[in-house]
Amino acid sequence: MSTALERRMNKLEDKAAKKQPMEFIRIARIFVEPKRGAVSAMCGDLHFERAEDETEDAFRARVVREIEADDLRDKRPIVAMTPTDIDL
Repeated sequence: MSTALERRMNKLEDKAAKKQPMEFIRIARIFVEPKRGAVSAMCGDLHFERAEDETEDAFRARVVREIEADDLRDKRPIVAMTPTDIDL
């Protein structure tokens, strides 16, 4: 490959990389029991247990809040599996 062509390709690749910023995400794993629903969650080195008197919705909201509080500087979106993802 010629030097001029290689320089041109490098410029095009650099330009393309600048247009498509990398997006970071955090994945929260929710552990579900058949009778109680969501009972615990993990995200990286964070681990959460659902309290006996805590509703499933309140537990999921708490997990999201605490993960977001732990990761304020990066502001990465959180991806959580839902019951409809079971068949994937």
